[in-house]
Amino acid sequence: MRKYELVWILGDESDEDSSDSIETVKNLVDSNGGAIDEIEELGKRSLAYPIKKNNEGIYFSAKFQVDGDKARSIDSALMVDQKIIRYLMIKDSNSNTSKLEQD
Repeated sequence: MRKYELVWILGDESDEDSSDSIETVKNLVDSNGGAIDEIEELGKRSLAYPIKKNNEGIYFSAKFQVDGDKARSIDSALMVDQKIIRYLMIKDSNSNTSKLEQD
């Protein structure tokens, strides 16, 4: 399993959706055979430019482990989630993978 980091933003009108969004991410990782290491709400912040008519967004961060091929499923599910206005999922650079696994 590889380690990943995920940051996502909900629109500012989605205050009540915060806990739902966290549960959605937890369920996505669990259903794909992964494990959550850490998940937190980073709070509401101003956006540099409007995104989908939002000037502010609620930021979240998660660190988790999942197989590489299952990460694509999580990425696809996040892409179609209408409440998420932006997200970024990257492989953790501190992941203990050998050179062969990276190629």
